[in-house]
Amino acid sequence: MEDEISSIIAYALAISDERHHLIDLKFENGMDYSKGEYAKAIEKSFSFLSESSFSSSPWSSTSSEASLSSLSSFSSDDFSGYDSSSLLSPMHPEMTVNGKVTLKDKYSVTVVYDNQFFALRKKCCPSELAYITSLSRCKKWNAQGGKSKAYFVKTTDDRFIIKQINKTEFESFIKFAPDYFKHVYHSLDTGSQTCLAKILGIYQVKQIKHGKEVKIDLMVMENLLFGHNISRIYDLKGAIFSRRITDSNDHDTVYLDQNYVEDMSFSPIYIGGRTKHLLQRAIWNDTSFLTSVNVMDYSLLVGVDKEKHELVFGIIDYLRQYT
Repeated sequence: MEDEISSIIAYALAISDERHHLIDLKFENGMDYSKGEYAKAIEKSFSFLSESSFSSSPWSSTSSEASLSSLSSFSSDDFSGYDSSSLLSPMHPEMTVNGKVTLKDKYSVTVVYDNQFFALRKKCCPSELAYITSLSRCKKWNAQGGKSKAYFVKTTDDRFIIKQINKTEFESFIKFAPDYFKHVYHSLDTGSQTCLAKILGIYQVKQIKHGKEVKIDLMVMENLLFGHNISRIYDLKGAIFSRRITDSNDHDTVYLDQNYVEDMSFSPIYIGGRTKHLLQRAIWNDTSFLTSVNVMDYSLLVGVDKEKHELVFGIIDYLRQYT
């Protein structure tokens, strides 16, 4: 059965969503939560979401019996044992998910930059409930190039990718997140061109089993290829050396720079002048931002959709700062 840490995150976010709703009510209706009523309301909110509420999605995701397994089944060598004092802030609330749900072990989820990501999702997702429901059901994705034991899945509706990140990536994002939100909001508000794959959540899931704490840091990002029938995928870094994949019959193979150069020699991709200008402007805007926060290692993902005669592209893997 599937290992679905994402359903733990979904439950934590459901609690968080209810909390945001109550905060809105407090300001709109003048409710007084100063004497503990707010805490009681939060505790009550644990009961509004059960496993059965994960059975269907507004985005038509498929579902099956939910299951969870030990976090220790994933690689944790680089994901624990570091100072997490930077998370001790109201901006990164930690939520225990064992309140009204019976789980074998104890779990908690730290929602990094909770309010900021919540506000961003309000602009990018149909609703917070739709986002939560998508996360509640996932499937393993054997994407090429990932760490062998790292947690790497797609939601069953294909809208989001959930990826385990390491200590360096986690701590880097904590540092440059304010600039990230500023950059994304500027693009959304002004229409400035961007091709940065949007990160919609960063979470740290903790499991306590037999008295031992295991942590895993996860990133949720949009799936750039959602809604497309992709015939060829390239991961481009602008380098040729050691950037070639031997041809494979696997439909999910991600090809590299040298493959791209070779393919263009006999099957070139043509784009119009305006499209080229927009692509160049988006890459310029995003790479300028990444340079400003000392991020130098990232990729341009390019997907070829022959049915729609479209190219899908976006900058991914941009969490690691240069040191």
